[in-house]
Amino acid sequence: MEKLNYEIIKQYQSFTSIDEMDLAVRGFLYKFKSSLSEGVIKVLNFLWRYSVKVVGVSFAKYDTIANEISLSRRTVIRAVKLLEELLFLKKIPTARMNGKQGVNLLVIQPFESIDSFYNLCHPRMSLYLSLLIKQRISKAHSVRLINKTVLT
Repeated sequence: MEKLNYEIIKQYQSFTSIDEMDLAVRGFLYKFKSSLSEGVIKVLNFLWRYSVKVVGVSFAKYDTIANEISLSRRTVIRAVKLLEELLFLKKIPTARMNGKQGVNLLVIQPFESIDSFYNLCHPRMSLYLSLLIKQRISKAHSVRLINKTVLT
């Protein structure tokens, strides 16, 4: 455990810009959002919003996160653990100046960009996927649109 100060937190910065972090989070959500619970998504969004002073690093306490998004502390802990297992977060324990355990640093990890997912599908489908993401069409409508274009 390390004693927490700004220089230590700065060492764990995982992105050079906020735009780079946004792309990583969006790529993660693109791949996993359908399998995540509402509570996990709330925790993820909280960490995403509060990781801008040091880009990609949040040092909010579990209680602070729970109070801010109206969930229980235990749900926040479970959500962070799940995000760790999915390799989206890295939790780094710290120590206070008096040696006791301090707040955990929650570091958002780089993730594949959305562009890498386009390479996995047919070129014609990648065009439709990019249009759907840009227009933010609802899930049900996008499935109907994709099925219609594949069949024709």
